[in-house]
Order: sequence, then structure tokens, then C-alpha cells
Amino acid sequence: VGSMTIQHGSWGSSGSEIEGNVGSFNADAFLAGATLTAGSMGKVTLDSGAFAGLLTLTDPDAAGIPTFVVIGDFSGTVESASPLRKINVKGDFTGELAAPFIGSLTAYAFLGTDEPNEYNQIIATDGSLGTLTATAGIVKNFAVVTDQAFKGFNVKLSKLDTNTIGIENVHIQARSIGNISVNLAAAAGSNIDLIGIRNSDFIATGTGTTKTTLGSIGKITVTLTGSAASTGTTGISGVFVSAQASVGAITVKSKVLAHGTIEASSFLAGQGLALNSGTSLAALATASLGAVNASGSILATDFVAGGSIAAVTAGYSLTDSLILAGALLGDDGALGGSSLAADQFHRAASIAAVTVKGAGGGTFSRTSIVAGVNPGNGIFGDGGDTLAAVAGLLTGSSFIGPITIPNGVVAAVTGNPQHAIQAAKLTGLKIGGVASTGFPLRLDLGPVGEDSADVLVRTLA
Repeated sequence: VGSMTIQHGSWGSSGSEIEGNVGSFNADAFLAGATLTAGSMGKVTLDSGAFAGLLTLTDPDAAGIPTFVVIGDFSGTVESASPLRKINVKGDFTGELAAPFIGSLTAYAFLGTDEPNEYNQIIATDGSLGTLTATAGIVKNFAVVTDQAFKGFNVKLSKLDTNTIGIENVHIQARSIGNISVNLAAAAGSNIDLIGIRNSDFIATGTGTTKTTLGSIGKITVTLTGSAASTGTTGISGVFVSAQASVGAITVKSKVLAHGTIEASSFLAGQGLALNSGTSLAALATASLGAVNASGSILATDFVAGGSIAAVTAGYSLTDSLILAGALLGDDGALGGSSLAADQFHRAASIAAVTVKGAGGGTFSRTSIVAGVNPGNGIFGDGGDTLAAVAGLLTGSSFIGPITIPNGVVAAVTGNPQHAIQAAKLTGLKIGGVASTGFPLRLDLGPVGEDSADVLVRTLA
């Protein structure tokens, strides 16, 4: 079939099947309930309405659809045995896609189902998945799955006048994941809540050695511009990130101190590092976590790397958190556990620096900063901690670069604290701008006397 053109009309037929290939398809719209099956299809253009039906393409050897343009919303489904190379929706994407390869996908917004525990799906069954770009709205309630690379998300919205969450309830599983960027800006004079990323997970499963198969995740960046009067604005909340290889820099930026926050989240890098007799420095280098920079606070969040961790900075507070280098957590993604949930540790790990600026009265408490240490029982700071074993060719010992915190009283070590700053070597510790030495020591961070807020500081040989 050469081309299918419906002049000044819409496709509304159901049950239509074409054995061969369709050179191109052009109509005003593709109506709800309408279906069309063909071997393959060239360019698709719906030039004044929505795509709301079902398109099925069955030829796996075809070149695929080069461009799919919808001048309206995309609420239908495409199931294709050949690639979907470029999809441009001049409306909201609320539909589903399945194809061996999916190129770039652009829409005003990506709005999945509101049914509890359900998601709309975008699946690349045998190839990579390009960048998903939301040009005028959010990304919500989607599962994005590919066994190859997913290039990432780009959400950039300005002049917002209603509460907005950039990425919410989105679940990504791919061999590798590119950059994830959210930039939200309120309209002038709007007192609204902005949240960058909430209740989502990004999992990279690759175990190869090339850039696209390594199992890495790129940079995660959230930029918020809103009213200082907003009390519900935050950068990242309830997010789980896990990569077999490296995770790039994590950045949350806002000119309003309280808004630039990372909370109730976990970032796990290098969890595919194999600890055996052949473990090499090259393998260790691919298991790192990039720099973390929150212009506000870091609260109840874990940063864990099989290799090393770059500098971590919080503009306000760092509390109830864990910064841990040289650890492979079990399949539960948490400290402690047995069998498949058992953890592994090695000593050739480092943390570049940790800085808590404490601007405006911020604090540091109930947080462990640890490199190359095995806690023995899943708790850092008690008597069971030991310098982790050597793994393969990784014979170096752990170290932590300069640590700067705004508060704390140096006290004698008593009891068994539940939090610790420890490694084979500590470069230095400053409390309120004053250097502290003479490890081990206890940071009294709560009421005077030993309590759960305190942190043990020591080196282990």
C-alpha cells in the first residue's frame, strides 16, 4: 500500500487489517475504539486531532515509523514489531507504547493512569529508548522499561501557578539511564508548592563494560524557583536509585534555603562490583557515586557506593542519613540481612569530603559517614565495627576527606553510639570552623550527655 490519506476526516474503523506495508498515514485524528493492523508503516501524521485507538504493526524486519506526529493528545496504544523512531505529540501523552526501539518522545505532559498501583507503560523490547521530554507539563504514573539504554528525562516548566510535581510515581528499569533533569519555576507572585521528583525509582541493571551496557545512571538535577512563603516545596522526596555501576552527580538547587532538600530517599551506586580475587582498580572506578549538592537539607537519606563517593554538601542540615563507601548491599538495598540480603564490604573506598554549611541554624546529627568499614551487625558505631577485608587487587585502605559541620561538642567516648564517622584515615574534622583532633571522640549532638543523636569519630586499623 502506498499511502493512506483521509482528507478532512478521521480514522474510525475497527478490525481493519493490511497484510503489507503502508507507506504513510495521514488523517485528522485516530478515534477511540478504532484499530488498524499492518505489516509496517512509514510517516504517521494526525494533523488536527488526537490518537486514541490501537495501531498494531507486525513486520519485525521493517525500518519502522520514522516520525509520528499528533496535533492533539495521544491516549491510544501502539504495539509495533519494528522501531518507533521519533514521536512528537502536541498535547498530553496518556497512552502506551511497545516496540523494539523507541527514539525520542516529546509531549506537553506524560500523564499515566490514576488507578492505584497501576502505571501506563512505555516499553522498548529489544533496543534503546530515547529521551522523554515534557515541554509544558509533568511526568506522572508511568513505567519505562528497556533492556538497553534509556537516555533520560527532561522536564522544564515555567510560569507555574498551581502546585506542581515534576516527576511523580515513575518507575524506570533499563540497562543504563541517562541524565534526569527537572526545572520548575513558579509564576511571579504565585505562592505554590513545587516538588522536583517524588515517589519514583530509577534502576540500572546492566553488567557490561561499554558505556551503554555498564549499568550506570547519569546526573540527577532538580532546580526550583518559587516563593519563599511556600512550605511544601522540596527537591527530591521518596526516591530510590540503584545502579550496578556509577551514579552521576546529584544536585538540588533553590535560592530558598528550605526548598533545596533531599529527603527520605536512597541512592545506591556500584552495586554490581564483584568482590573476588580478580577485583581491579578499573572495576572500582566504575562503581562510584558522584558529587551530592543540596542547597538546603539532606534528611533521612542514604548514599551508598560500592566504590567511592565524591564530595557531599548540604547548605542547611544533614540528619538521620548514611554516607557509606565500599559497600554492596543485598537485594533489600539496606544495611543488614542474610542470604540474598547479605551485605559485602571492602576497604579500598573513599569519601572526598562532607560539608554541612548550617546556614540559618542548620545542624548535623544521627548520621554515619563511613568508608571501608564492616559494621558486623548492620550498626555503625558500636564495638562490632572493623576495617573491611581486602578485595582482590584493591589493597588500599579507606579514607575520608575533610568534614565540616556547624555544631557539636567534643566529648569522651562512652557506651556504644549508634552512628559513626570512621575510616582507616580521617583527613580532618571542623566543628563550627574549629578543627578537632585526637580521635576517637564523641560528638555530643543532642542534650548534654550520651543519646541517640551522638556520633562516634574514630579511625580503624
